[in-house]
Amino acid sequence: MNGEERREGRRVFVCFLGIGSHTKDPGYEVLRYEHPDGRTYETRFAQRAIIEAAGAASFDSIVLFATTTSREKHLELLKAELLEIGCREDAIHVKEDVRDAQTSEEQWKWFELLLLCIQDGDEVVFDFTHGFRSVPIVFSTAIAYLQRVRSFRLAHAFYGYMDTKAKCDSPAEQQSKDTKPKPEGPSPGRIIDMAPFFRINDWTDAVSRLVHSADAGRLAELAETADEAGSFAELRDPELVRALTELTAAIKDVRVNDVGAAAGTALKIVKARRERCKGADRQLLQMVIEKFGELGRHVETDGYTQEYFEVQYALVDMLLEHELFMQAFTAMREAVASLGMVGVRGKYRRKSRLGSDGRRHRKRFGELFAAMCAIERNDWKWEVQPEQVGDGQMRDFAHLLPFWNALEEAGHGQRLQEVMPKVGRLRNAYDHGWTAVGKKSDLGNAAEVGREALSVLREVTPDLIGIGARLSNE
Repeated sequence: MNGEERREGRRVFVCFLGIGSHTKDPGYEVLRYEHPDGRTYETRFAQRAIIEAAGAASFDSIVLFATTTSREKHLELLKAELLEIGCREDAIHVKEDVRDAQTSEEQWKWFELLLLCIQDGDEVVFDFTHGFRSVPIVFSTAIAYLQRVRSFRLAHAFYGYMDTKAKCDSPAEQQSKDTKPKPEGPSPGRIIDMAPFFRINDWTDAVSRLVHSADAGRLAELAETADEAGSFAELRDPELVRALTELTAAIKDVRVNDVGAAAGTALKIVKARRERCKGADRQLLQMVIEKFGELGRHVETDGYTQEYFEVQYALVDMLLEHELFMQAFTAMREAVASLGMVGVRGKYRRKSRLGSDGRRHRKRFGELFAAMCAIERNDWKWEVQPEQVGDGQMRDFAHLLPFWNALEEAGHGQRLQEVMPKVGRLRNAYDHGWTAVGKKSDLGNAAEVGREALSVLREVTPDLIGIGARLSNE
């Protein structure tokens, strides 16, 4: 990283100024720090090495948390080194409200002070090197919190340490290090960047939104903006993101004829990517498979088969789980209309579900069957007032009537008429923004109505398919 990288807001550096050795003054010895970019810096403060490597003048705010003791021991020395490398004096802000006491209450206070230092649009570099042993915990918690409530970029999270192993070149030398004279010059130190570990918060949040809300937007955003090499590489794959975006769009748009194919395509890609990775990203991909596996498990055929309906019901189940009730009720009604097509016979039964004739026949017979399920038979206008029905629809009704009579004999017609009117009323209420209905409570709990109706549909579907097949062979 250097001072010329992209910047949309402020550039902020945050660190804690520690005490170091209680018996030495100053408390930190000079180390020869090796930065991740390969350059080395001789200094007693990791902060100086990090800031110098980044471009000292590029920071708009350098926040130093300090206790009274650490301020007295190190502040002037550190400030002098920072000014020496080009930091602006007005950019250095010392937070002097941190007490030496390490009670949870005090740590909570400086945690809240830390939150106030970061604004939307900031590019932030954290340094975990010095300070209380609780610093990594508090800083990590702050990062996780800010990633959810602020729109900021975590550029780096550095940690510097003395590299004791680098002092010796071989195991034999390591064993005799106490008897060998110390090498001249500062001891070696290293600075490592822990920021990629914090990316897991972003990726977990993105996959969680995908799994729990059918929202691929955050995943797509991360895939476009993530810049660290090797971290969650499979999740950043453009082909994967496109497939998942198409799947979630099909779910939310209730494209019942597209969901199965979209799920199958996405799952094929997800499974292939899962096999190429391990660890955290593999677990996140497994979450996607477990969530959408039901939608893509069955191979759709060009007909109204049990497999076709299982995909539709898996879609309804998912929409109910996400509390997308209007979409769930729409998908449920579409499934009921499709159930009507298992009762057609002759030339109508032989038409492709996806062909133009098949779609036209579904509009005729499927919509009619859905209406029959939504109205009690005593109120059917096709029987009570046939003169008010067109000749074409009466012919279609006569065609479906044997199927309905068989359903009634099996007890399925009544069950459908118990649940589908409730679904229809709730769907209309959502469709019209609850402006054309009475009390909301009179329509029942949407989740309960949806679950009850879905249970009935799953139970009766195999019998309906069987009845339709029997009638078509008579």
